[in-house]
Amino acid sequence: MTITHFKNPRYLRTTLALFSVAVLFLLSACAGPKEVLKPVFFPPLPDEPHIQFLTSINESSFMEDTSLFKSLVSGMEKPNVITRLLKPYGIALNKGVIYVCDTVPNTVYRIDLKGKKFESIKGNAGSGGLKKPVNLSIDEEGTLYVADSLRNEVMVYTGEGEFVRAVGRGILTKPVATAVDKENLYVLDATDRVIKVLDRKSGAYIREFGKTADLGDNLVLPVGLTRDDQGFLYVTNVGTGKVIKLDTDGHVILSFGKIGDFLGEFTRPKGIAVDKQGRIYVVDTGNQNVQIFSADRKLLLVFGSPGLARGSVNLPAGIAVTTEFPDFFRQFVDSHFEVEELIMVTSQGQSGSEMINVYAIGRYTGSFMKPDDLQPPPAKKDTSSKPATPVIPGVKSVPEVADDGVTAPK
Repeated sequence: MTITHFKNPRYLRTTLALFSVAVLFLLSACAGPKEVLKPVFFPPLPDEPHIQFLTSINESSFMEDTSLFKSLVSGMEKPNVITRLLKPYGIALNKGVIYVCDTVPNTVYRIDLKGKKFESIKGNAGSGGLKKPVNLSIDEEGTLYVADSLRNEVMVYTGEGEFVRAVGRGILTKPVATAVDKENLYVLDATDRVIKVLDRKSGAYIREFGKTADLGDNLVLPVGLTRDDQGFLYVTNVGTGKVIKLDTDGHVILSFGKIGDFLGEFTRPKGIAVDKQGRIYVVDTGNQNVQIFSADRKLLLVFGSPGLARGSVNLPAGIAVTTEFPDFFRQFVDSHFEVEELIMVTSQGQSGSEMINVYAIGRYTGSFMKPDDLQPPPAKKDTSSKPATPVIPGVKSVPEVADDGVTAPK
């Protein structure tokens, strides 16, 4: 063999790839067995679990191989660029694609789980450029409606991320959240403290509501908005620590909560979602958890509280709940857990490991008790001065909660 063989780039690339394979094989042979992570449930065993933490999404590498090994084998000069989430807020899932507003790079990321693409939407430029995307909603056609609190408009994009139009100029003063039905676009205006109704197609102003005769149910620092399958709207009210349910004529159907750090109370409620069963999910940034309520306001469960190695939230902000369950997440589901719905929670903390936490709500079919768990019950403590802890039937305990503070979106 002469040295002229090494002047062939393809030959050199193949040689480097084979050498890399050999090195990686030797390294893997020397390494010990890979640690198998135990599933994280809420509440934890031996109580009956209702929620399983599946995984966290922090950057594009969670579904892509961006290693040096890939670059050597494929012939790339350098590994793929990794895209990292910085301050994610509003989130939604549609047809296997996650859409998430990131308020630092001021974009909406389009995360295609099947196609393994993690990219900023193409329409975020020129007249479609975002300044502070906070929350978003999706209609039945897959169109995105993004509340931009600095442009004071709702930006409309196709499901592929192409810019369509901007609506609300001269009408909206600080849009922070949207909801949509077949005819109307509902925009939560934080400055005017009302829900403004626009025509979904044209963006024309129709009416507004949210100011009632009952001052206790007025909108004060409203932040989050969602719509249930029956057409009712739900608002998180930071100023009063309440969740308010309204019909589309502006009548208050119910309200619950108050400012506080006990279960059923909120320090800074932000994201909100309602599932197919009518359960209400409220993200509390201050108490750093998600609380689930029944349709009649009974507290069912709390999850995501700080202190866990995996599954905790860190200054949570947005939430999405859906019956859609992409195949990508099935690899994380415990064999004894039957999934009913998917939950995604965004966090704006600095730890970098839980920008988007993915959970599943469902039913645990395994054994709740193990032989090691059969210990004598601890002596009862006097808890007469503490409020009762509401739980889902069969749940014996609810994780403790912590508190913190964060400003409302600007």
